[in-house]
This record gives sequence, C-alpha cells and structure tokens, in this order.
Amino acid sequence: MRVSQILPYPSRGSSPSGFTLLELMVVIAVIAILATIAIPAFQDLIKTNRVASQTNELVALVTLARSEAVRRSTTVPMSFTIDGTGWEAKVLDPYSNNALRTTSGARVSLKPSQTRLIFNSRGYLASSIENEDGDWVDDPDEWNSAGARLALEHENPSTDRHRRCLRILPSGQINVELEQCD
Repeated sequence: MRVSQILPYPSRGSSPSGFTLLELMVVIAVIAILATIAIPAFQDLIKTNRVASQTNELVALVTLARSEAVRRSTTVPMSFTIDGTGWEAKVLDPYSNNALRTTSGARVSLKPSQTRLIFNSRGYLASSIENEDGDWVDDPDEWNSAGARLALEHENPSTDRHRRCLRILPSGQINVELEQCD
C-alpha cells in the first residue's frame, strides 16, 4: 500500500482547495471599508425618512381637519402640544372637544406658528385668538390672512433633507417644502 492512498492530502500536481489567510484578510478589509461608507449614509437615510413620515402624518391630519369642517359644515379645530419628550397634534371634535384623530412624534421637533388652528365650514383657515383668560376665541368668518406654518426638524439635522416646512395657506391648501421655515 502506498502512502498517498492512506493520507488524504493532495499530491503536488493537483490544485489546492480552500482560501489562504491572505485572501480572507483582503475580503475582511473590503467589507470593513464598505461598512464605513454605508453606515453614515444609512443613518442619513433613516433621519430623512423619519422627518418625511412625520410630515406626511401632519399633512394627513391637516387634510382631515379641513375635510371634516367642510363635511360637518362647521368649524373644526386642531391643537398642538409640545413637551420635553416630543409633540402631539390633534384634530378635535367641534361639539365635544374630544380628539377625532391624534398623531405624535419623537426625535423630530415640531414648531408651529400657532398652537391652535381652525378650519371653517368652507375649508379655509379661520382666525383663532387666545384671550386674556387663556381661552381660545374662534372667529370662523374672519379670514386668517397670514396662514400658518409647521416646522419639522430632526433632533440632529445635518442637511435640509432633515427639515420640512408645512405652509398652510389661508385657503387651506398645504405646501410642503424641504427647507427650514423662516
């Protein structure tokens, strides 16, 4: 019996199977380089998507308030609450003052130009003024000529893609801009 039949090692003439240590180290180095490039881009994508999704939720909420005002033929208020943990926006039932729909956000700050918005029966942004007692006085016939602004910004913005500005025109139309609100 020959030694080559007993030992499972290939003879000198055949090609070796498997990878060398040098080949494995090169592959690991390439993976490390790709990871250092991809991880910051992925984190940027997460920030952008977080701001975009919360912007879409606010647009849906404003649209709901406006359509409910027209459907019910009455004024429908929206309120915004901001605290240390995040923000909350509500569309309120005009008769019971209970929330019809609520959305909230964290890690994305909300800075509304007003803490309360009112849509009248025609879907226009109406005037709402806080009096000396802290109560809100709604004037559905008074046109809110200034409109309203809702600024959204990620807690660590690095580009304008991490900011959105919702402008609600006096007509009730909503414009979303990828920039910081003035």
